[in-house]
Amino acid sequence: IQTTTDKKEAFAFNCGFDVQDFAVLNEDKNFVVLGKKGELKCVANGKLKWTKKLNTSVKGKIQLIDLHQSGEQFILLNTSNKIHLWNLSGNYVNGFPINLNTSASNEVKFYHWNGRSYFIIANEKNQVLHFDAKGRELNIISSEINITRKIDVWTSRSELYAGFANGSSFIMYNLERYAKHREFQLHAPCLSAKIPNELLQFGIKNGKLIKITQKGI
Repeated sequence: IQTTTDKKEAFAFNCGFDVQDFAVLNEDKNFVVLGKKGELKCVANGKLKWTKKLNTSVKGKIQLIDLHQSGEQFILLNTSNKIHLWNLSGNYVNGFPINLNTSASNEVKFYHWNGRSYFIIANEKNQVLHFDAKGRELNIISSEINITRKIDVWTSRSELYAGFANGSSFIMYNLERYAKHREFQLHAPCLSAKIPNELLQFGIKNGKLIKITQKGI
């Protein structure tokens, strides 16, 4: 990996593995790098601080989260059978890793709501697992579709919603009431975008950009 600091100083670090992703931390020459076989290294001030070997591939990317809304960074990622959460010293947060009895089908989503922190992830049995900040399971939601996209979480008219999606279907789900709000078809593989009070879907169909609102139109 080669980065450039604020002083335009080039800096290189030999990871020793094929890189899948990396995330720059809050200071120069501080970063976390992820390998394609689940290798994880944290570098501080240009020197190796700690190493992890998950011995399996990671779904998605490294996520740097503010777990307690205090400004302190934590490292979040998941494999097919575990959700991992470490502090920057390389120590697991209390309650982690979370062991998943059924293989995950997507990347874990972290979010804040009403001053609390939550994690949400789907599995290959079309279930959505909901956890609190200490890794305690809150609920298991049954889905009518297989969920392959990272779950979206947003607010609309002061209600909290989650978006369950794959390449062809989308479910808008009320996370406070634990109830499906609506379901509609996606006419093409889409990417989501949040705007105030709404989640939009954008995709390419027949060579043209399409937009789908959360009402499915």
